[in-house]
Amino acid sequence: QADLMLSGAMTREAGSALTRRLLSHDTPPTAIVFAVDAAALGAYEAAEALGLEIGADVSIISYDGIPEGAWVRPPLTTFSVDSRVAGKRLAELLIRRIRGEAPEDLRETAMASLQVGGSDGPPAATSETIVRRVSAARAGTVT
Repeated sequence: QADLMLSGAMTREAGSALTRRLLSHDTPPTAIVFAVDAAALGAYEAAEALGLEIGADVSIISYDGIPEGAWVRPPLTTFSVDSRVAGKRLAELLIRRIRGEAPEDLRETAMASLQVGGSDGPPAATSETIVRRVSAARAGTVT
């Protein structure tokens, strides 16, 4: 559904705000994919505030592999790349572009490895369950 595809800043705060928006939807998702880990970590804050459990009620997967992803519970499932290798390669491509090479000749795909945490898995909750829990959290009651 197009209304479940959101974009925003790639920060923890934005991730929290976007997660609250998604989980307040009439038919909230049971899984959310983030472009960066920082935003995904914000989803943990939002889910907790809404009475939801990451990895059970809602799955979170991201891309980055930052160390902070291992510090949350459950650890964040993320795709990671070697940032030093990626940065070096990006600098090389930038130099080639500065020297006049066409942008379409400078596209590359990097391999990423899946770092399995505990933030993903088959949902224990349905969209309907999420709606009930979010409503209860907002009302200050326990479900």
